[in-house]
Amino acid sequence: MKWQQWWEENKEEILGYVWHQISRLKSGRDERASAIMKLRTLGAGAAPAVPFLMAMLHNNNLAAMTLAEIGRPALEPLMKAALYDDSSMVREPAVKALSRMSRELTTLDDPGVVQRFITALSDDNATLRVRAAKALGSFKCPSVYEALIGSIEDANPGVRVSAVYAIGDGLVTVSPGNIDKPYLIQPLIAGFDHAQTSLHRALRVVLHRLTGYYFEDCTGWQKWWAENREKLLSVE
Repeated sequence: MKWQQWWEENKEEILGYVWHQISRLKSGRDERASAIMKLRTLGAGAAPAVPFLMAMLHNNNLAAMTLAEIGRPALEPLMKAALYDDSSMVREPAVKALSRMSRELTTLDDPGVVQRFITALSDDNATLRVRAAKALGSFKCPSVYEALIGSIEDANPGVRVSAVYAIGDGLVTVSPGNIDKPYLIQPLIAGFDHAQTSLHRALRVVLHRLTGYYFEDCTGWQKWWAENREKLLSVE
């Protein structure tokens, strides 16, 4: 049986079930959680529930993961929430959902979730650039690191700090000598050129996580890099 034919024969029953679960979202906590879990099993079939789940997104990881399972029908509302909602308690679950669904949504005709956030790093609005940088910390891929490195030179201090911490979000602190992303070291050290205390603090934290070493100032990092650069880059 073709899928279209099957859908035409069963859509009333399926949509009736979806709307029944949506009606349960206004119930008590336990029944509400049960309804969300049932909607989660339906994937894109639960698309009518997207606006209702978006309204529940505030500090609600269960709703976020259900939106991730729904997939493409939830993409635009989640992107809007991740970049434009005034509350971090909404933006953060939205980013978690987008991170979970990102691989499935990257196709030839869709720039994908990651690229949308990278594009936002160039927005005229500094607040959006900060939010995009923070969001990209949830995605671990070379294009993300490259974009965040570029944002260390952003004109806005908040964007610079957010970009550095976002780079660190994708790293696990290593022991000295066990460095797997040496190409990140030089542009991070270069960030010390900005006379910005909060940025220097972020750079020390992330460079320690990346290299396993710790130096209080730029001079220490530059000296260490000059002594180790050739060896580290030769084994990359």
